[in-house]
Amino acid sequence: MEAKFYNKQQDTPTTNEVSINTENNEPPAKRRRTSEATNLKDVWFTWYQHEPRMWSSTDAGTKYARSTVKQVVAFLGPFLSDGFKLHAKSPRYRDEVLKIGAAAEIELSAYLRGRDIRARGLKTH
Repeated sequence: MEAKFYNKQQDTPTTNEVSINTENNEPPAKRRRTSEATNLKDVWFTWYQHEPRMWSSTDAGTKYARSTVKQVVAFLGPFLSDGFKLHAKSPRYRDEVLKIGAAAEIELSAYLRGRDIRARGLKTH
């Protein structure tokens, strides 16, 4: 009896036993749902091709998405080595926008890989 009183560690379960017991009695925690990452070239295309133009929208409901897309497009700009020039009247405008966005995405991916960063696209909540 005296040994039990002074040596309480014998009576208390170990942390492994506690975690096993809790896992059996409680359902596992649900994982947070997240959407897939959006390709950067798709974000670029949406910014320059979406009708009505995303930057001219005043809708408060799209303010967060508009701000995020604007930041991504601005971040992709420096990765275009020759810059870019788009002609809205060109019959190949959509193809040019997609081609430039894909080139920027490739350059950015190479830059991030060189710094061991695994990000692949835009992730919104």
